[in-house]
Amino acid sequence: MPKEKKEGNHGKSRQSVALLGPTGLVSAELLDHVRTKMTSDFMRDHLQSLQNDMQQMVLQSQNCMATLKNTRGFVDPSVLMKYPDSVVANRYLIAFDYFFMGWTTLLNYPKTSVDNENDCKQIMDGIHNYACGAILVGHMASQFPLFGSIIDLFTNYLRVCPNDFLAEFLKLKCELSRSIGDEDVDSSKDYAATKTNIRSLELFAHKLETYKDVDMGKCTLIDTYLKLASLYAVSDQSERSRYLFQLCHDLDPANVEAMYGIAYQCWRTDPEKAKELLTKFIDTAHIHQDHSPQVRYLLGIIHRVFGNNVSLARKYYALGEEAENKILPFNDKTPHHFKRFLNLMIKAGLHEDLQSIISLM
Repeated sequence: MPKEKKEGNHGKSRQSVALLGPTGLVSAELLDHVRTKMTSDFMRDHLQSLQNDMQQMVLQSQNCMATLKNTRGFVDPSVLMKYPDSVVANRYLIAFDYFFMGWTTLLNYPKTSVDNENDCKQIMDGIHNYACGAILVGHMASQFPLFGSIIDLFTNYLRVCPNDFLAEFLKLKCELSRSIGDEDVDSSKDYAATKTNIRSLELFAHKLETYKDVDMGKCTLIDTYLKLASLYAVSDQSERSRYLFQLCHDLDPANVEAMYGIAYQCWRTDPEKAKELLTKFIDTAHIHQDHSPQVRYLLGIIHRVFGNNVSLARKYYALGEEAENKILPFNDKTPHHFKRFLNLMIKAGLHEDLQSIISLM
């Protein structure tokens, strides 16, 4: 598990580093170390030789449903290095390093079980590094696939080290990924899997609340709350979703995912609060941040619906397109439905036309 770094004089990078991720997971020193490491001849050759193997393992590990649900491309550290001033690209770069270190340790573990404390010591760094990568950029785990029996290995590990919440977090993440990626999912099974996943996350979050004053416990709890909030949202539990996003925001007022989540849930009922949070998102987040286009389109919708301000609606539509054009190469470029609806609202003339568009959202 990474140790918290002491702050020093890092000049211009101070604000950027603060936005990279949770304290203890990232720092200016760590970013410098990772960037130097990724440009070394050894690492460059090592990653190049492994990339084809990694992609093949991804294809073997993912079934049709999981592949369809993953709309992001392969994260290549050489591409991330081209964006030195992007806090998002830098966070991805650090996450890649955590994943890579954890992944190689877990794959090289020589046994099929964890039977004693010595076994735990051999595998602990791998578990903690992989978990740190997952907390920073969860979706990147899809390109560092773990072997089929990994959940059993984590179960054995937790019998020997029952208080390792990072190991429990990673075990739960693997279980959730496999339930979501079921090939023969139908609506009833999907609903049942979502209920089971929600219950598992609720129980884990309750346990994690004991560690929320510990830095790693706090950022693990926030990530768990965000996953829970998203599952509540897709299962039509809007109030619970908003409540969980609010808990994230209370724990970390700078968390832009929580800002967007609350605004998404409340823009119809509390447009002023939504506007405040969306504006704060734009002021806080780098343009490469997930949801940057959607935030701008939603702001345009709010100004059009509640202020009848076509001029501001057009402004935020243009800003949304600008954000789309600046999405990192491997991220999802599928246009959000907010863009389509805002475009229709700008063109709508009569109040009745506007209301009919809103009823479709």
